[in-house]
Amino acid sequence: MAKPACIALALFLFLIVTHPVAAQSLTLSGASQVFATIFFPHKTELEAKTGITLQLKSSSSLDGIRDLVAGKADLAMISNDLPGIVAAINTAGPERIDDSRLVAHELSESEIAFIVNPRNPVSTLERAALAGLLSGRIANWAEVGGLDQPVLVMAAPRGGIYPDIEDVLLRPLGLRWTPDASSLANLVFTIRAVAQTANAVSYMGSLANNAKNDGVKILDTDVHIKEPLTLVSLGPPSPAARRLIAGARAIVR
Repeated sequence: MAKPACIALALFLFLIVTHPVAAQSLTLSGASQVFATIFFPHKTELEAKTGITLQLKSSSSLDGIRDLVAGKADLAMISNDLPGIVAAINTAGPERIDDSRLVAHELSESEIAFIVNPRNPVSTLERAALAGLLSGRIANWAEVGGLDQPVLVMAAPRGGIYPDIEDVLLRPLGLRWTPDASSLANLVFTIRAVAQTANAVSYMGSLANNAKNDGVKILDTDVHIKEPLTLVSLGPPSPAARRLIAGARAIVR
């Protein structure tokens, strides 16, 4: 091999060794339910399996789509149907989003679980009693067979589950969320708060294959609200996004 060629090869190998290719990174923004149910608890596992560094932003399905279209996120996390989310954004304005550019990738389906602290003796609630607690109409746990303690409702109003519970559970009974609910940023914080607060009640996303309950007790109730857990890409997903989608599906299914 000619001397110049040898020098070029040595320089090439030096650059490979001393300047490794930067790790791939994806930014995910959107629904707190998708964040709290899939990507926050499984972040380390997903990064190890896919070789992708994840940057996570928990907000709402609408904000996730806004960030995706604005180039602030690589993938949006949503927990409602995509056409409905786009319609809500376009109605609110001022931006207009063309949903033909958006591609939905459903990961799994989650059922909303209503939760209390493990020290709470209440384990079963029917629809009317649960709605009474969340609306503030029932103010003491003793009214539903619990201890003589005031009911503390915890919620994440910016997340998509909050309005869904109101629409499906509360409004049909002529009720609304109590204005006295403790408002937290997302489901991760509400779950942690319930785990530490004996008289609290809240909600979380619950996967069928996920037996962990994060230190809280899931109530047995006749209220069943199911929601899709979905990632959305702007056009066809990149190779990195496809790996992440496949990895997430493998974890939750």
